[in-house]
Amino acid sequence: MLMNRTAVYCRIDGPKSETTQDLLDSQKARLLAYVQGKNMELSGIYEDAGYSGNTLERPGLQRLMRDAESGGIDAVLVVNRSRLFRGPMPQKLKALNLHIQSII
Repeated sequence: MLMNRTAVYCRIDGPKSETTQDLLDSQKARLLAYVQGKNMELSGIYEDAGYSGNTLERPGLQRLMRDAESGGIDAVLVVNRSRLFRGPMPQKLKALNLHIQSII
């Protein structure tokens, strides 16, 4: 499936440490390789470090949601669904009508 305007979202929870950026960079590299391999149009890269997946109150995710509301994003690509949210999909994310795809 060819998806237009795909956003990449990376998240690491827990306290920030000296390996946090390496972990985010690893997720980002995997996702960007997938985007390139599937010929997707990259609309943005969003990331959060030190935030739980149980809340939508994350700076990177809030920016992604605003960009989606303005029509700049059709899909969100994550390493796994838990990077975007934990549990049932929150209504605020459902309302954005985005295609959410996990690569694992």
